[in-house]
Amino acid sequence: MNKKSNNLLGGALQGGTSIENKTGSWRTERPVWDKKKCIQCMKCYIFCPENCILAIKKNKSIQRGETDLDFCKGCGICAEVCPTKAITMQKENDFDISFLPQTSKKAINPKLSKSKKFNKINKLKKK
Repeated sequence: MNKKSNNLLGGALQGGTSIENKTGSWRTERPVWDKKKCIQCMKCYIFCPENCILAIKKNKSIQRGETDLDFCKGCGICAEVCPTKAITMQKENDFDISFLPQTSKKAINPKLSKSKKFNKINKLKKK
């Protein structure tokens, strides 16, 4: 392969790429930060792959700020690396589905809904 080729495939992307796109609407869990347990080690800030944990300059030191949930994917890395368990992952209660296309009942194929697969699903729902 030519070393000067600009048509390379594969590779890794730099962290923080979701800054261009809000990704928080499809997250299933969100990090919850307990300020009282936090020792300001900044491991969560360092390891966050999307740079959504804010760092605040206070006096002459840098301290952890809130999490920008618009860009957080809910991966849980921040909670995993926290030595004092000041960050826990909690399930999202409300999902924003407003971006999904709206359909009417007419969009459902009546032949498909009578198939064996759908009958099995309907039986499971009734249990």
